[in-house]
Amino acid sequence: MKQEIKACLKKIGFLPINKTLWHTLKINHIKKNKNEWKKIRQTIKNKIGNKGGIYIYKNASNKILYIGEGKRIKDRLYMHHRASFEPVPGDTENMRWHRFWSKHKGKLTVYWKEQKNKRIQKMIEQMLEYVLVPKFVKFK
Repeated sequence: MKQEIKACLKKIGFLPINKTLWHTLKINHIKKNKNEWKKIRQTIKNKIGNKGGIYIYKNASNKILYIGEGKRIKDRLYMHHRASFEPVPGDTENMRWHRFWSKHKGKLTVYWKEQKNKRIQKMIEQMLEYVLVPKFVKFK
């Protein structure tokens, strides 16, 4: 079944995860002062705007850390960056986001693709998680 799902994701342009099929953004998950954090937020906003869709975090070793989806990707990226350093609102399961992101700091690459339909976002996210098994899935 995994091969069939992988083939489907290739056919609709969600695999492979590369700069040809996906937009990319580098985010340095290190603790910054308030002005530096504002610059990071502005970079995210300038690159992504208010677009919704699918996003994937990779570390410097090109390992997939996390696959997510959101109505506004930028808001999710802000939250993940913040979770690297402190608990965030809504992080209720033993602060799992904070525990995960605090272990995965440094220079990360976000691959993202716009997808306006929320139901399709969720389906693609789940298919990608099933095929690629990011570190967060193993962590939870």
